[in-house]
Amino acid sequence: MRNVVLVAAALMTVAWPCTAWSQVSTTPIPLVEPFTIDPGYDDLQALTRLYNAGQWTKLQSFAKSLLGAAQAAAKNTHPANVELYNALDASKHHVIVLWIGADAFGKPMLGRVIVHGPPSAVAARAEPLLADLPGVGVKDDDPVYEVFFSRGTRGRIADVYVSTRDKNPTAEELTAFVQAVAAPLFQAFGILAGPVGPTVRPAAPPSVAATVSRVALPFERATIKWKAIAREPITESDFIASVTALAAQLKFSEVPHSTCAQDFTDALVERLISAVREPACSADATASATSCQTHIGREFAAVYDSQRCGPSTARRPATDVERAELLSIDNKVRAFVSENLTVSAETELTFRNRPLTQWSFGAGSAVITNASLTDPRVKLKDGIIVADPLPRVMTLAFVNWSPAGYSAEQEHVTLGERVRPFFGATLTPDFGIAGGVNLLLARGIGIIAGGSVMFAKGASADEIGTVPANADKAFDISYARAAFLGISYNFK
Repeated sequence: MRNVVLVAAALMTVAWPCTAWSQVSTTPIPLVEPFTIDPGYDDLQALTRLYNAGQWTKLQSFAKSLLGAAQAAAKNTHPANVELYNALDASKHHVIVLWIGADAFGKPMLGRVIVHGPPSAVAARAEPLLADLPGVGVKDDDPVYEVFFSRGTRGRIADVYVSTRDKNPTAEELTAFVQAVAAPLFQAFGILAGPVGPTVRPAAPPSVAATVSRVALPFERATIKWKAIAREPITESDFIASVTALAAQLKFSEVPHSTCAQDFTDALVERLISAVREPACSADATASATSCQTHIGREFAAVYDSQRCGPSTARRPATDVERAELLSIDNKVRAFVSENLTVSAETELTFRNRPLTQWSFGAGSAVITNASLTDPRVKLKDGIIVADPLPRVMTLAFVNWSPAGYSAEQEHVTLGERVRPFFGATLTPDFGIAGGVNLLLARGIGIIAGGSVMFAKGASADEIGTVPANADKAFDISYARAAFLGISYNFK
């Protein structure tokens, strides 16, 4: 038995084998083509306002309402697609909600928020950015989904997840924990056994489209670099405002002294606004996006060919100089259309995919508040058995258990994490087993209270002051039952 214990403990203290921590790139795969849902553009603007204002709890609730609308639409448009319907259920899965918004300076940005939990659930304290995932997406029964809400079905997103497996910190802490426990364990064993010899949108109807994709994440514990580029048609109101401003700028700066060119500018803008309201330029058109540019190109060519100059009573063809000005205006408006028919945003983000922590190691010092021994605690002094009273101070190494789990990276301590049962071993004054409750005051520091049974060197009262009868086994074992109260240091 003695050899079995020694060999097992020795194996526990051996360094863990080296593992190749690989890196894998994955791309989300859409479940179906983008489909429209009931909410309008204002809903995406509301998401942006909440995101920019840092109102994380309201952002979570609003995103859940959009997912609910998308789920209702999916049930009507794709009634046989069970995975699509379930993918939009944030109570079953972690859903990454994405949309194009604008930052405080009006620059396009790609908003991102992770949604999880029942629609009615309101987080008491939502964390900013909501970036990390709790070790999900690896198993087939716990997939992660990505939902891109865009202004029209022509909205598109392309993104990639690069996952680098992380080591398990608990495994790294285990060696130190075992080393702390090993020495007193062996000493206690020696009392009984005696001495041992060397041996991881332009225009569009007021609707929003959803693109639902499944995200494949290869590792349960990983650091993930995410890069995404999203594009969608610009809204009609934004496009008209921008093109009107462009016309004013061209007439003021490019052709301030040419009535013919100014009239041409107005005619182009008027025809452009009319063109983008036609079906070919709808954000939900089934034709390719280039059909809109082709349609606008034909309209511009017609305006150019029909342009006449001079007073209304004497219209004439444009002179060579005026033709050059018309072509300059035509080119600038075309360039504007190419750049402004859509809005795009791209982003890069590094986040973690790690399971919630339920087990963690800790150590502590405590005062023995009450104790009783089966036999007096003794030691040898000059070959004589003498009394060795149990000290009042003890040290422990233990394992904390948090049934609900928690994120070790968060500074805020949740209620479920604050109260932890623990079990472990006493290291001094004698080796033993211990258990109790650890109440965290702050992350890393807590108060412990519990009880233990320690194994001490003991002898009967009659043997104190005498020479041991057997020098190879001078002591019996004395069981010390103790209650304690102290402070703890917790690794996570």
